[in-house]
Amino acid sequence: MVFFDTKPDPNGRPTLLIGSQLWIYFVATVALTILIFGIWSLWQYYRTSRQSRQFDVENLATLSASGNATNVQLSLKEKPD
Repeated sequence: MVFFDTKPDPNGRPTLLIGSQLWIYFVATVALTILIFGIWSLWQYYRTSRQSRQFDVENLATLSASGNATNVQLSLKEKPD
């Protein structure tokens, strides 16, 4: 299966011939691109949802009025699904 071929014409000049199955290249390229993008999107969604459950930023205690950072407490409880 050759997509491109060069053959001389009757005058001896090279000509570019395009194979009749070139469409397979474009279909495979588009399909694989969509597949890879979909897998990446699912991975990103899974990763960010897992991080948000692991580090529940909304439940961080605020700093005391004196600004002492030792009074900050971190809550690592999981969010309900």
